[in-house]
Amino acid sequence: AAIAIAAIWPPALAVLDRPPSPIVPEIAPLGPANGFVPTTGTVSEWTPSYTGHAAILRQEFANANASAGVHIAYYRNQVKGRELVTSGNQLVAPQDPRWRAVEVGTSPVRFDGTNLVATRATVIGARQRLVVYRVLWVDGRVTGSEYVAKLLLAWSKLRGGAGDAALVVVY
Repeated sequence: AAIAIAAIWPPALAVLDRPPSPIVPEIAPLGPANGFVPTTGTVSEWTPSYTGHAAILRQEFANANASAGVHIAYYRNQVKGRELVTSGNQLVAPQDPRWRAVEVGTSPVRFDGTNLVATRATVIGARQRLVVYRVLWVDGRVTGSEYVAKLLLAWSKLRGGAGDAALVVVY
């Protein structure tokens, strides 16, 4: 076993140590969907407490009866301090004096034609209550679990992928 590991270690290390891609794709604005159209209004001033992303899209939508927002944070070339899944990245930071996450749990959702379980939270501020759904996209796969996202990221890197990932929040 030690000889096999020694034989595969140099090519595996070459894949893991390849230089990061300097190109960060732009996140194109989303179009109308299910009766919701993009709006210039502000649904909320709340934003997820996630840092380290390479690109971000925040967009808001409305129909005749409701309004909604989408927050997408894209991560590329993840290293310590610039990674999607970390203890510091949360829907609401514990020290945030304006917002609190309550009723945090999971909920079944349909995302891009796939049924999955998303994180669902109620985020409350002084004058607003938001229902928030969070999923994580890693190298083409979507999950609601941070543990699964970490596994997908490791698998992506071992296969020679860039380890691209994104936070997708709908509120």
